[in-house]
Amino acid sequence: GLEQDAMTVLDDRDDYDYILGSVHYVFKGRNCLAIDHAAEIQENAIRDLYDGNGLALVRDYYELMAKLPARVKPDVIGHFDVITKFNEGNRYFDEDSPAYKAMALEAMDAILKDCNLFEMNTGAIARKKRSTPYIAPFLLRHLKERGGEIVINSDCHDWHYLTCAFDQAVELAKAAGFTHAKILKNGGFADVTL
Repeated sequence: GLEQDAMTVLDDRDDYDYILGSVHYVFKGRNCLAIDHAAEIQENAIRDLYDGNGLALVRDYYELMAKLPARVKPDVIGHFDVITKFNEGNRYFDEDSPAYKAMALEAMDAILKDCNLFEMNTGAIARKKRSTPYIAPFLLRHLKERGGEIVINSDCHDWHYLTCAFDQAVELAKAAGFTHAKILKNGGFADVTL
């Protein structure tokens, strides 16, 4: 498999069993922002490019996320709300605000027209950047209501954390109504009971 960013193009998609599509960069004018690389990048961008408005950066992120299926044609949507990676305690924007939720839900609904498999990702927990997995509980509930499916992935970048916080992800998935997740098996995705 391969994680493909929204800004890249593959020569031959058939070389891979699956493509996980993600957004890691947002463009603002001539600036390319690595939105999940460092808190300082987000902080500086919000201050210098978005006039202190964190939700304006969020809007740009989710607009690009909504276009992901057309750009990448992924089998799985990776860390859908990674824009929240450095936002614990609503540091840069209010994740509980109606404006934030509307942007995220609109992007999710756009994606669900073409791809219904979303990743629950615990990587930021392993890196000590978050205390909860992506996707936020309200998004998980919405995904379940719309017939979406999940995979659970650590995105750990270090084998020591390969199953980091999977128990927490499973409990959140169950609380949202999921009874199973998908796993890659024999070249395709199969159900596994949670």
